[in-house]
This record gives sequence, C-alpha cells and structure tokens, in this order.
Amino acid sequence: MENKLSPELKAFYDTELLENVRCELFYAQFAKRQPLPLHNNGKIEWRKWNTFERVAKLTEGIIPTGQKFGISTVTGDIITHISTTDTDDRLELRAYDDIILGATEEFGSSAAEVIEKMIRDTLLTNANVMYCDNVNLGTGEIVNTPVKCDEMAASKTEMSALTEEMICKVVTVMKRNRVPRINGRYYAVVHPSVADGLRACEGWIQAHKYAAPEEMFNGEIGELYGVRFIEDVFAPVLSGVEYKNREGTQTYATYFFGKDSYGIVDPEGGALEMIIRDKTEKTIPDKSTVGYRMETNGATIIYPERCLRVMSCTPFSSTDEPNTEECESPCEEIIAMDGRVKTSVLRGNEREDPNLFVGINGTNYLLPKGKVSNIPIAVHDELYRASRAGEILDNYIYSIDGKCYSVCIEKMVDEFTEGTEI
Repeated sequence: MENKLSPELKAFYDTELLENVRCELFYAQFAKRQPLPLHNNGKIEWRKWNTFERVAKLTEGIIPTGQKFGISTVTGDIITHISTTDTDDRLELRAYDDIILGATEEFGSSAAEVIEKMIRDTLLTNANVMYCDNVNLGTGEIVNTPVKCDEMAASKTEMSALTEEMICKVVTVMKRNRVPRINGRYYAVVHPSVADGLRACEGWIQAHKYAAPEEMFNGEIGELYGVRFIEDVFAPVLSGVEYKNREGTQTYATYFFGKDSYGIVDPEGGALEMIIRDKTEKTIPDKSTVGYRMETNGATIIYPERCLRVMSCTPFSSTDEPNTEECESPCEEIIAMDGRVKTSVLRGNEREDPNLFVGINGTNYLLPKGKVSNIPIAVHDELYRASRAGEILDNYIYSIDGKCYSVCIEKMVDEFTEGTEI
C-alpha cells in the first residue's frame, strides 16, 4: 500500500461520504448554503435585506427602533468536528467486504446526524411560535388557544393537535409576514407521530400523486393547503419544564419554512472530507485510520420570521420518548405587573438588526436591542425558553468542537476472527 491515496481514489471516497450524508439530511435541504470561506477566522457571515418594517405589528408599549432599508449581517461560529476509527491487518486481510467503503457509509450517516441535530437545536432558539388550538375531540369545537406549552391539552377528550384548520392558520400567518416560498410552496418537517393525523385529512395529497413527483425533497410524504411535508424521526419530541403539556407529557415541534430562513456551511463546499491514513503513516505498523473531518456552523438563523415553529400534541405524547436534551439550569421566577414584564435585550453590533423579532400565535413583536421593553408574559416566556434552548445548543457544540472521537472496532475484529481458520 502506498503512503497516500491517489487523488482519484480520495475524490471517490469524499464523494461517497457526501452521498451518504445527503440521503439522511432533512433540515439541511431547506437551508441557504454557503461554501466554507477561506481564512474565515472561525466565523461565517450572512448578508440580508432588512425587511422587518413590513412584517411587524405595532403593539402598545413596544417602540421599535427605526431601520433604514439596506443590508445587515448575521454571523455564526465555525466549529471543527472529527471522528475516526482504527482498522488493523486482521480485519483488512480477512474481511470479505471493502472495509474503507463500509466505514465511509457509516461515517456519512454519523455526519448527517451531527448536522441535523445542530440545525434542529439551533431552530429551537428562534422565538417565532404558534400553539395549536385545544379542540374538543367529541364535537370538534375549539376550546381555546394556548400561549405556552402547559396550556396545551393531550387527553382523550381534548387535544392540541396539528389539524387542517391549523395548517390554514399557519399559511395565513406566513403570507401576512410575506415569507417567500420555496419553489412555489411552503415546507414543513414533521415527526411521524404528528404526520399520522395529517394523512387522514380530506385535502391530503400523497407525494406519489404529485403532478411532478421527481421534484420531491428527501423524506417528502405529501401536501396539504400549499404546504409540503417532510417526515423526520429526528423532528423534536420535547420534554422538560418549558415543553410539558397540561397532562405532563411530551409536545412536538413542527417547523414551517420559507426561503433562506437559515443558513449552513455547505458540506459540498469543502467543509466535509474523508480522512484515510494507511498503516505506513502511523507509529503502530498494523493500524490504519479511517474517519471524517467536518467544519460547520450548525445553522445560523437569517430571517427569524421565515421559520415558524408550531407546537402540538398527539395521542402518542405519553408514549414517545423525548429526543432532545433538557436544560439543566432551573427556571427563574418572574414578577409581572398587569400581565407584562420589563425585559431588556442585549445590544448587538452595529451591523446587526437593531431589533429582536418575536412571534406568538401570529402576533409579531420587535424588541429594540440595548433597551428595556414592557412586554406580555407570553413574550417573556418565549424569550426565556429560547435562551435556555441556546444553553443546550452551546453545551452540545462544546462537546464536539475540536475533539476527535475515536471509534473502537476491536470487538468487530474479534467477532470476525472467531471461528476463522488461519
């Protein structure tokens, strides 16, 4: 074996890695992609047109800072994630299958899971949310509309479910906010437990019945009222004090997207590559290394009004296991006067948007950065929830940034060699 792979063979494995990543991505396919910038100093920058004046609704007690029409910037931090595994002569010489190719497939799946988790957890920090109406399951009448998770119902008689009527409300809110569509449609990433109820809707169009089914996104299952749905088992199933419903069980987050709502470093733009080092490059003569190196920002929210999180419950709320982390820090008690709380928002740099966008059930708020605003409790709770979601994201990023994860396959070697005649 030569000391290094030929450029052609290295390109083959890089392509194979990307192909296996691509087949698992759901959230990433709706992101605005940017190649890994050279000499990036650990940062990536997104430029956007200021559009908040056209989507904000003036509210008493909220005085937004005026904006001039122009361009502002959003930045994200770039981290490096490395994962490797060692192979040895016994496995390479005796195994029937291509070890490097098999490892590449598994690493592609691993990289996809890291990318998806970081995007999903980043979207949880966005403060633009709608709560599904509590509906009487016997009569179909709307009982009330929650403004936080512990007001959502998940019982046998009343449910805060994602229904046809809620889809219409979501589309209306996105139209009012002038959210641009993706190829003429809005898209949503939904958990299978939530999608189960949508398939029974009268207006549901199955994906294979589209007029042009070849134009489908990965995981697409159907369309309802101008929204195409992507089914993803990694869609948030949420627990913890911020997300428990009235019955104390899990809630679900379904993300509805417009164009360019968030951005990522493009894996195909030099941010993801295979690591293949043969045994002549190592101090241990019978060991080879296979792995991947990825540089990513996770995700950076560019237009918060274009990404709407819709909270719902399902009959599976009591049985589905949460798939997101809970914040370890305790909730803070707040003192409210006349249903409002005085809250200050940290000042950003001069090139950022001067206001922070918050949306609750279709009502939008702009909170001036660096000033104190007198806001409704529901808005304060959403800001606090977003900050705690940010803590979880930061902890995850810290756990993988710059660290090399070495996967041990000695057990695989032992299992293979058992019973093998030498």
